Amino acid sequence: MSAKQVVTIVGAAAAAFVGWFQYHYNVHKRKVLDSNQSMFYNSNSFHTITALVPSGELKIMFDHSDSEKLKERVDRLHDAISNAGGKRIYTGRTLTPGAVSARVPTDLIQGVRIVLVSQWESFDQFKNFRASLQAGEPGSDWKVAWSTGFKRDIFSNSLFLPMWLGNMKVQNMLGIRSTYDVQTTDTIEELMKLTKEGSKYGGAERMARSAGQGNRVMRGFTKEQKAQPVVIWNWLLAETDQTKRKSDQGYGNRMMEMLAQNGGGIMDIGIPMANLPGEKINLKWSSIAGVHYPTRDFMADLIRSRWMVGNIQTKSLGDSLNYLTVPFSSTLDLKEPLPTLPMSAAL
Repeated sequence: MSAKQVVTIVGAAAAAFVGWFQYHYNVHKRKVLDSNQSMFYNSNSFHTITALVPSGELKIMFDHSDSEKLKERVDRLHDAISNAGGKRIYTGRTLTPGAVSARVPTDLIQGVRIVLVSQWESFDQFKNFRASLQAGEPGSDWKVAWSTGFKRDIFSNSLFLPMWLGNMKVQNMLGIRSTYDVQTTDTIEELMKLTKEGSKYGGAERMARSAGQGNRVMRGFTKEQKAQPVVIWNWLLAETDQTKRKSDQGYGNRMMEMLAQNGGGIMDIGIPMANLPGEKINLKWSSIAGVHYPTRDFMADLIRSRWMVGNIQTKSLGDSLNYLTVPFSSTLDLKEPLPTLPMSAAL
């Protein structure tokens, strides 16, 4: 085989690699997550991530059995975005808060039921949308707990991230990178031995109990719910201590490597903008990130795995906040009936 033929084959393989992972993350995964994010868009636009609390006396069911009833409210919310000139990117129904920021009132954190990501050409458009929720106009079934504006860089999100995750996946397939065992668990007593004294992420007992078979809120009640994809939306604040930041970077890289091996990974990342005028809660964050985990079942097993309990000991963030969500659309038209269980059986 001539050198020219080798170059041609290598070039074709590289092109196939690039094309496949661009498709996987920018097309296929967007469909799975019901994300309307375009690969390319006006670089002058900005995004907002909004935490929404239902208004009125509506009872919100922890098993998502009320999603069909909520659909009209969510549809009106989407219409309000379009009417204001914006674009809906992602609508997530919350499963549970993860990291809880001490800077946000606890009752407000617990009240959030929808995490909404939208894209805007101007602040006036977003301001009109937000005002419509407060003025009893269409979409006002929801109250804005808070919104955070962020700039989502096209190159980083649409080009670099898919290639970075894809590269880790290929290296794993070729045996260059180790495969992480995220299925093997252990007794709570054994998991506790993996924790570090003083680590704020070292609650192996809490992690194990919250992710066990008894916690249906995380895992889901039916096969369909267990198969729902998960997106964790993060409001991140980095540590100021450089040693802690380096430790957290190592944790994050291992998490992305593990998720790439399993078809997930970071889907969106952005730099928070200056305070949005008119917001009741305007806090400083280092970054906004949406991270995809394959399924609720995968997530529940991961949290109780020996690998995760050990890896999370190196996590070191500042006062951050996140929500575990599933695409709202995935909670509709479930064919398998939900079991009738008392609240205590799910917690």
